[in-house]
Amino acid sequence: MHWQCVSCDNKSAKLDDIKFDSCKQNNHKIMKMLSPSEARSIIKNTTRESPSKLIYEFIKTRIKKLIVSDNDSSQVFALVENNHNEILDLSNGKAKDWIRYMYYEETGENHSDDAYKNVISLLRSQAIHSGTIHEPIYNRIAMVGDTIYYDLVTTDWKFVKITKESVEIVNYNKNMPTFVRKQQQKEQVKPLSDERDALDELVKLLRIQEKDRQIFKVHLVSMFLEAYPVPLMTILGEHGSIKTTIAKSVKRIIDPSGENISSLPTKIEDLILHLANRYLANFDNVSSINDEISDILCKAITGEGQSKRKLYTDADEIILNYRRKLIVNGIFPYLDRTDLRDRMIRYETLPIKDSERMSEGEFNKHMTEILPYVMNQIFQSIQKTLSSYDHVKNEIKHHSRMADFTDYGECISRTLNYTPFSFVESYKQKIENDILDIVESYPIIQLIEIIMKERTRYEKTVSEFYREINSLAAIEEIDVDSKKRIRFPSSANKVKSHIERIKPNLRSLGFEVDIQPYQKRDGRYPRGSHTIIISRPTLDI
Repeated sequence: MHWQCVSCDNKSAKLDDIKFDSCKQNNHKIMKMLSPSEARSIIKNTTRESPSKLIYEFIKTRIKKLIVSDNDSSQVFALVENNHNEILDLSNGKAKDWIRYMYYEETGENHSDDAYKNVISLLRSQAIHSGTIHEPIYNRIAMVGDTIYYDLVTTDWKFVKITKESVEIVNYNKNMPTFVRKQQQKEQVKPLSDERDALDELVKLLRIQEKDRQIFKVHLVSMFLEAYPVPLMTILGEHGSIKTTIAKSVKRIIDPSGENISSLPTKIEDLILHLANRYLANFDNVSSINDEISDILCKAITGEGQSKRKLYTDADEIILNYRRKLIVNGIFPYLDRTDLRDRMIRYETLPIKDSERMSEGEFNKHMTEILPYVMNQIFQSIQKTLSSYDHVKNEIKHHSRMADFTDYGECISRTLNYTPFSFVESYKQKIENDILDIVESYPIIQLIEIIMKERTRYEKTVSEFYREINSLAAIEEIDVDSKKRIRFPSSANKVKSHIERIKPNLRSLGFEVDIQPYQKRDGRYPRGSHTIIISRPTLDI
């Protein structure tokens, strides 16, 4: 602010300027604020301070808080005020543009890029080295305790705040979690309320099969639960069955973007960056996922840390701790890793007759019309879920691997007026069907089932086991060579890695398999060879 002493007509660009020392000594207390044009004149005529210092002193009056990322201590953010509160990423060029614009609006002065860069560098250094508390940085959605914040990405920084008691649209403030906005993010529509069942209209528009509609609705709503792992949504089907349309629509509901769908990156560094920059990653036309990509996706679902080099020339690493929601679609993609399959829900689409197909324009018109009501129903469902969670959780006795999803899913299902425990049963059935599909995909599982049909325990060397399953496959006419199947171990020394990959599925079918080197000198097996032991313990499935 810029002031004038009325008593002596002394003018200055800042209230604490040295020119006011004499005014203070003489007890001059009457001041008036100058207009921007008067202030600009004073700055031009009286100041000899460097542009960087002037800009720094100006912007400090607009900064309410500096934040250092708990993922990367070199990332600094500023909570600033300009008619509304918003977050500036001080490592982003937009921060420089914002400071330049605000300073010019106030003073009419424009300086070189270096002046603004110097200011940003100083702010970052102060935050990093002055003991500023490190905080999580959120993208689109934050779930802190029993409160969920959803960023509508409006220019005036409006958020949907969901608690056990209410759903309301609020202005961003310093007591909320720190949000960063990425370039590709788009504004979400504001929710509208009426009596319609908008989610039911949505699943009909997306042609979700009747048997999957309950789980699909629950799965969609659960993706707003930022703090918890939610299964990967896998959309399978033949060409022309609107897989991409379904995936893009889900992305539009949860995390609208300038690119609502993208190809799955093949480089690990690119994939980690892609996931870090999006709350929901949506991968199109996936035909296969290798072990390394599968591992990254599993970590993204559960929120485990992943390391990323700052720069290719920099030895420092950043440990990224984030939890992401994922969608994959494809023509029956080759999903080899069972740990990823355990963290997904698959939806098979049906072919569309030409007479039933609608144009893209017509589909978008329907989607645009129901979207505000879909958002409202989702937010209301989440509010009721938060309120009922503790009670419902205690009622559920058996959990799948995705235990939190089971608990929250049952809560969500009830808020959508489904009968109690119908979600738990449907989800359990979905998992069992997936296990059956895996059995068909892995010939070795079928062969183990045959071997153990009348046994409770089996023990042989791995070499003997490998010869036996090959002979048994020929007798039972089980195809172990078809390229359509997930690969069969090509040799005895590949059996162990193959078994390790499918152990969770074997355990689900009641089998425990252990492969160990044989160290005894009893002559039963060659010492140093590997033995395989298969047993059928009592298992509560």
